[in-house]
Amino acid sequence: SSPTAAIHAALHGGNAALVQWQTTHAASATINGSPVPLTGSTTVPIAGTTTFTLTARGAGGAIATASATVTLRADSDAPPAPPVGVATSIAG
Repeated sequence: SSPTAAIHAALHGGNAALVQWQTTHAASATINGSPVPLTGSTTVPIAGTTTFTLTARGAGGAIATASATVTLRADSDAPPAPPVGVATSIAG
């Protein structure tokens, strides 16, 4: 049978994505190129709108893909995010 792939991603907290996926008839699976279990879930920190692409590979070489995109909503009261690479600290 040909592999199938399904993925769902949702904003989790203010700056992370909860990614859940499942495959059938797959020998291996990757998300954005990184090996993952054939079925699972994980929480991933994100810095902006992020697309997760699940690729399921069957034993015979057939491929199925599915994608999910999470949009990071900026808080209207929050200050602008600092440029990437600039360390910031918040005094309690």
